Amino acid sequence: MADAKTEKQKVKEITDKLEEGLKELFESEKYRSYLSTMSKFHNYSFNNTLLIALQRPDASLVAGYQAWQKNFNRHVNKGEKGIRILAPAPYKIKEERDKLDPVTGEVMLDQDGMPQREEVEIKISAFRAVSVFDVSQTDGEPIPELEAKEPLSMVEGYEDFIKAITYAAPAPIGFEDIPGDSKGYFSPTENRIAVQEGMSESQTLKTMVHETAHSMLHNKEVNKGDILAPVKDRNTKEVEAESIAYTVCQHFGIDTSEYSFGYIVGWSSGRDMKELKSSLDTIRRTASELLTGIEEQLIEIQHDREMMQEQEKESLLLIQNSDLSEYSLLSVRGMDAEEVVEALSAMNEDDRLSVAAYLESRGAWTTEAANEQTREVREYHLDVRYNTDTNEIIDVKAAIEKNRADREAQLLHGDTDKYGIYQLKDDSGLRDFHFAGTAELLKRGILSDDFREIQPGNYNLVYAGELSDIHGQSQREKLNAIYEKFNIDHPADYRGHSLSVSDIVVLHEDGENSAHFVDSYGFTKLPDFMRALEGVKEQDTQKAEPEEKKETSGHDVQKSEAEQTVMEQSEPEQAEQTEVEKSEPQTEQSGQEKSVEIPELEDLDEGDEIIDLGDEKDKVLAQMKQSLESGQETSGHDVNQSEKQNDLKPEQAETELAFQIADRYISVQETEGGYAYSVMDLDYKELYESVYDNPDVSIREAFDEIMEDLRIIPFDNGARGNIRDGDERIPIDYDGLMEKVEAAKAIAPQSSVVADFKAKTNELFHEISEMNPAEIEETVKYHVQAQLEESGMDAVIVDVAVVGSRCRGLEQEGSDLDVAVELSTNEREDVLFDMLNENGLSIGGIKVDINPITAQRTGSLETYLPLVEDYLEGMREARERDLAAGISREENQKETKESLFPEQAEPEVKQTEPEVTLTVAECGEFHNLGEFYENIPTVEEAVAIWKQIPPERMNGIPAIGVNIHKPGTEAFEDVGIDILTGKRIDLDILEYISDIKGNPQAMEVIAELVAKLPEMEIDGRMGEEFEAKVWEKRMPDLTPAERLAVEIDRFIYDYDTALYRDNSQNMTENVSEIAEALNQRDTHDLALWLVDVLSEGTEPEQKRAMEILKKLTEYKPLTKVEEMEEQNYNMVDNVLNNGAGEKAKKEENKREQERPAARTSLKARLAEKKALVSGQGKDHDAQENAKNSQREM
Repeated sequence: MADAKTEKQKVKEITDKLEEGLKELFESEKYRSYLSTMSKFHNYSFNNTLLIALQRPDASLVAGYQAWQKNFNRHVNKGEKGIRILAPAPYKIKEERDKLDPVTGEVMLDQDGMPQREEVEIKISAFRAVSVFDVSQTDGEPIPELEAKEPLSMVEGYEDFIKAITYAAPAPIGFEDIPGDSKGYFSPTENRIAVQEGMSESQTLKTMVHETAHSMLHNKEVNKGDILAPVKDRNTKEVEAESIAYTVCQHFGIDTSEYSFGYIVGWSSGRDMKELKSSLDTIRRTASELLTGIEEQLIEIQHDREMMQEQEKESLLLIQNSDLSEYSLLSVRGMDAEEVVEALSAMNEDDRLSVAAYLESRGAWTTEAANEQTREVREYHLDVRYNTDTNEIIDVKAAIEKNRADREAQLLHGDTDKYGIYQLKDDSGLRDFHFAGTAELLKRGILSDDFREIQPGNYNLVYAGELSDIHGQSQREKLNAIYEKFNIDHPADYRGHSLSVSDIVVLHEDGENSAHFVDSYGFTKLPDFMRALEGVKEQDTQKAEPEEKKETSGHDVQKSEAEQTVMEQSEPEQAEQTEVEKSEPQTEQSGQEKSVEIPELEDLDEGDEIIDLGDEKDKVLAQMKQSLESGQETSGHDVNQSEKQNDLKPEQAETELAFQIADRYISVQETEGGYAYSVMDLDYKELYESVYDNPDVSIREAFDEIMEDLRIIPFDNGARGNIRDGDERIPIDYDGLMEKVEAAKAIAPQSSVVADFKAKTNELFHEISEMNPAEIEETVKYHVQAQLEESGMDAVIVDVAVVGSRCRGLEQEGSDLDVAVELSTNEREDVLFDMLNENGLSIGGIKVDINPITAQRTGSLETYLPLVEDYLEGMREARERDLAAGISREENQKETKESLFPEQAEPEVKQTEPEVTLTVAECGEFHNLGEFYENIPTVEEAVAIWKQIPPERMNGIPAIGVNIHKPGTEAFEDVGIDILTGKRIDLDILEYISDIKGNPQAMEVIAELVAKLPEMEIDGRMGEEFEAKVWEKRMPDLTPAERLAVEIDRFIYDYDTALYRDNSQNMTENVSEIAEALNQRDTHDLALWLVDVLSEGTEPEQKRAMEILKKLTEYKPLTKVEEMEEQNYNMVDNVLNNGAGEKAKKEENKREQERPAARTSLKARLAEKKALVSGQGKDHDAQENAKNSQREM
């Protein structure tokens, strides 16, 4: 590595090159296009910026639904959830105020000394919730941006760089599938770095350095000591991190300029690059520090690799002849399995050498074992030779693994609670597992659902410690404490990397072992890994036991044919996987000792291994070739044959379990491939059922895992109930529980309300344009979904149903098609109604009224449709009553029956009429804010209270509502709704509340309210009957022209309803036109029509026409001059004339009532002062006497 001075110079050269590249990019056309596009995005307030960050932290470019379409030619993707922010929605009101002098600002007085009043329009600030969307939620034309081309090059020594950066980083690094376009992130709260998987090598390394720079510079925990450091904005942080990434990569020959330049410019506030210039020292210092750390790690990695290469052992294979006298030795240093087989096949007589001299000169005790895995092939065994002079047996497997076996034996079977850290071996074949979580591995198909691919053979035990040193009560707390310890303050003798994803923590607590995989989020339990580890380590421990504890003293060199036959018959499959019991090797053949020639073997070193293959070399070689070709490997586990033969009658394993835990019953049953389990409530109703697909665990272990899932997974169906940690498991009879569950299933479920309603609709519906109700509902559903997506509202369609008169065949000519749509949303129903019906929908020329219902207001279709059914049934009965003339035949029969058989007469049930009252609220949306009045009996009182609410202390928009209370019921069962809100009367809402719309008394009250406030705007359409009732209630307050116009309008409607509907939109407009014609004396056509009615109409019609024609002839409107004179006359003598005086008087009285208590006028104050000075008044002398007395005293 270069010295510090040279390295600093290199870093400075690289950062200078960075500045030059950025300046060139700022001058390009690409940057100007980028600025033009950015100017179209709105600058949001601090509050809205905070709202956006809370809902979507990765948001970058945010705009409204329409803005994306109009300004950027992009559209919001289907199903995207909007980001809710607050948009200004001010409204205006008019109020009377004291008139102020524009110059002095003082209150202006009239000639009587009273403050002058004027009506002013003021704006009230208000806000409404709107939806905006991030660019990642849209699709369409690309957004002009400063392109950052991703580097795609390969990197020499990529694996070493990955490890070096991982070791040098202050936070653990993991790979995961990050949604969106993000390539990585650093989480300060979790103190971890995540990198997008599947990127190129150069991009992966650059991102790792970028996020490492964030963890070094922008981690509050790391930098909390520097309290004087200024807070950096997001731009500065990104510029610093990317500049460091560019510098480090350039130092190692990885060119990222095309990506880094565009990225840095994109995060710079302007061409002056103040973020870069202010942070150059920080960038250079941190880059040098990171470079030093990475280079040190690279040197250490290279040093470790060289040490491992030096430790490779030279191996010798020995072929034993039948007479045990001659040996052939072969050097196999650096050979793989195939090369060994080929070399063995090529051996000839010249290769045979003697080993006795080697054993005598060196001795078996000085020989180190090198072959880590002694594997057997069928019944031919690899054996270790020993010193023939001492008859001492050397177990080479135990010799090489003794230290590791002891450590793991202490961990897994020790008397004290311990923990162990396992990390993946340094093997290129395990690259996909390094720093990868289970979710990522499952997604890539590397890992199966039971995680069986995570095996102990791929891991090394790198550290073991006492669990008493770890703080925490529960197992989860202890795991978190271990994770924190081995990332922030790991022990001095710890040589592994910081605890990261893909590592495994093994806990030994209270004699039980458990393995926990360090996952992307938390820990994942690995029961298969633990079982495999305990099995392997138990075998290793047995092999490491002292020789005196073993029944035999060595390996069998040969077995008799009879013994081999027994083995093959008893355990045909285990024969390839077991190691045969050890026995004394034979040193003699036919009772005679063979003399052996012992040449010196100068080329043998310590660590050479000598392996005996027996007297059938060719057969062994054939078996080895077959094993290599088929890819079969043996495990080398010891098997106690006597135990397996004697274990003929194992205990019956549990196959069914049932428990009661809290308010849930849980049953588990063994099935093919795992365990089926069900969760029931206390009524034995099944809430959830599934399969635990791991047949390798016992049923009780499976139950433990199922309970863990129930506690962790937030089931939406309520399967978990009130189950909590530590709840007692009460065993119950499995068969008895199943019988009760089946009995509960046998109870016939109630019929579906929605299904029955739709079935009846299908029966009575008259098709429209050959469309049945299901097709109409589907059409409306698509229309509603399109409207929701266009508006950006966060709402989900639950169900759709045709309602209204047409669903029961009760429609009349011109009836609309009513469709109810149940939505899951927090939006108000009136807002949804306006939005869904704004554009209008027609099917077969018939207008469709879409009525949204929500759980917060109306309820679900299951609760709403019965109300609709009752309303339609009432409509049908009313139709039948209207068609019947007089008393029906059934009523006659009933009266006759009651007169003849009074004892059979049904008792008359007295119906109690519902009580209809009004409410007034200062805040219509939240009645608990401000004043609220209820149980108001009349409309006049409600309007008077409503008008008295001062606008300057409004908590919200005032409202008048209608409430229906049925005697004998509780108050919370009342039906109520606000009809007047602000300056608008909402009649649309009545379509959703049949209890109010179907109550004549309530509709009478609402009509009176509309009549009392004619200046209010009306949302919705008034029916003909309702509108006529409103005008009827307005009659006393109308002018003569308006009263006559109403009478003429009603006559036209009754005479020819069809003609009336064709020529008039509604009664209000028709009355207005007729009144205007009367005032303009344009009544010629109207008079001619009345004459035609006299000649063609029926007698009652002719009579009404004659009365109206007479009134029309007598009516003479006043001229403008007469109106003014009449008004002046009324002002003088207060005598009514044509209503003008009465109207003026009402207006004056109204102003007097509404006028606040004003201060005494100037004229009155002058009069009081004059009276006081002149001594007038009865109390003046007394006051003067009192003053004189006070002076004397």
